[in-house]
Amino acid sequence: MVTAEQVDIMRHLTTLDLEELIQRAGYLQDRFTDSNFVGITNGGQFCYRVSFMDNSSNLEDRAKVFVDWNDGLLAADY
Repeated sequence: MVTAEQVDIMRHLTTLDLEELIQRAGYLQDRFTDSNFVGITNGGQFCYRVSFMDNSSNLEDRAKVFVDWNDGLLAADY
């Protein structure tokens, strides 16, 4: 079960929080310029749309980051 406190924490993650979580997942070079909470997936993951600069084109691009609890810790992945 996801508790109300966990929902509150995951709902209010900042762009920097998401960047730190995705780097902890092994994407060490990834940097985000913006993020928006999108919703909750059918699997219970919190979904965020993130923006980042694409180094190959020098244009802003977007991706989705999925956040959930893993062994009592927040975890994120694409």
